[in-house]
Amino acid sequence: MQGLIEEGDDVIGEKMGDAALICAAQKAEHYEIASYGCLQSWATLLEENEAADLLQETLDEEKATDEKLTQTAENAINVEEEQEGEEEEETTSSNKGRSR
Repeated sequence: MQGLIEEGDDVIGEKMGDAALICAAQKAEHYEIASYGCLQSWATLLEENEAADLLQETLDEEKATDEKLTQTAENAINVEEEQEGEEEEETTSSNKGRSR
């Protein structure tokens, strides 16, 4: 987990964009999903039903957070690509006007 946090810090320091930052957050979420999934399964096998139920709730919350991060990343990527496309169009239009 510490490695995931350090990697996230690197992404922030490199200013790689919102999508990269969200990617780092999702890596941590996936780690948590795997951990809670295993714990929930073990609790079920040990017939620790109250613990299994609580762990399932937590697992569901982690999965919901992951889904929200995915949606946010997709929206951020689309916005960034759209902005880059508009900048390229402006540059191309400006260059065409100069060459005439």
